[in-house]
Amino acid sequence: MKQIFKILIWGILLLTISLSIYLKGFYWDSVTSKVSPQKEYIIHEYKYGSDTDLHAPYGSYLYIQPSSDIKPGYEGHLIFAGYCNKGLKYYWLTNSTINIICSTNQPNNIRTESNKVYGIKISVNSKTL
Repeated sequence: MKQIFKILIWGILLLTISLSIYLKGFYWDSVTSKVSPQKEYIIHEYKYGSDTDLHAPYGSYLYIQPSSDIKPGYEGHLIFAGYCNKGLKYYWLTNSTINIICSTNQPNNIRTESNKVYGIKISVNSKTL
């Protein structure tokens, strides 16, 4: 009886972990990805479909990670989160410079922005409409 109880507990624990891993990716909708000129890094753009995130619920997100990384893009390094009226635009200027453009109604619509990651300079240009 004790052995069955242990197996049942372990089964429930594994099911819970598997379900939480599946649901973590459930709210992320991939929009675009752009590889750096020398193909060392990749930027992933996502729309987040829930109000459970601390940065920008239902907003736009940019993550960067080494292109050799096999984890999902939303587990990379967050470089931008916010709300852009005319869509989020981003591009590589060089292998070490990224430009992000976001037009907003209010200055506080940009919730998270990084200035430098992996030695890559990041500039965020926002225009308040």
